[in-house]
Amino acid sequence: PSVPASFWAAQPYLVTTLVAIAAHDFADYWLHRFMHTKIGWPIHVMHHSDTHVNGFTTLRIHALEAIAMKFGRIAFLTWIGIPAELVVAAVLFAAIHNAYVHVEIDIDHGPLNWLIASPRFHRWHHADAPHAFGKNLAGVIPLYDILFGTYLKAGPCHEKMGAESDGIPGTDVIALYALPFEMWAKQARAALTGLFGAGRRNNPV
Repeated sequence: PSVPASFWAAQPYLVTTLVAIAAHDFADYWLHRFMHTKIGWPIHVMHHSDTHVNGFTTLRIHALEAIAMKFGRIAFLTWIGIPAELVVAAVLFAAIHNAYVHVEIDIDHGPLNWLIASPRFHRWHHADAPHAFGKNLAGVIPLYDILFGTYLKAGPCHEKMGAESDGIPGTDVIALYALPFEMWAKQARAALTGLFGAGRRNNPV
């Protein structure tokens, strides 16, 4: 740990709990942001393939994403020395809140929108609309999106859900589980073609 246990022991329990939740979401924000990069998207696209976003969508994730996200979050929390029981509390809180923001109800938090994510806030994240891609990445605290330039403030979302515009299947589970390996293989082929193919054409021996 980078912060000694004695430091956390000296803090009020409520303060440490809130820090644990905020730290968990800080890690989640950057991990989620990575999932929306070219390399991370293949294992995250399964979550975005759902065309009917609801509370169960929170469970619709690829096994590789589940491992990567959980490892990253817990590694960060333990690195800063958060007590183990509060790591568990932060994980459970985030899991329950994650199910809440996926419910198919247009709920907004008004003046608290910057502090705690609402279903309306997260619904825009799942919108199959170019202006919403890579926006509203925070799981719990939208302030992170505001600070790091990924916040999309909008009214009720009536856009289509899912990732059909990217040609992603919505219900073929086997295809969705195989998709990351197919996408990475295409990326590798494209990278190798660019690295070697163009060189041969432009620099004949």
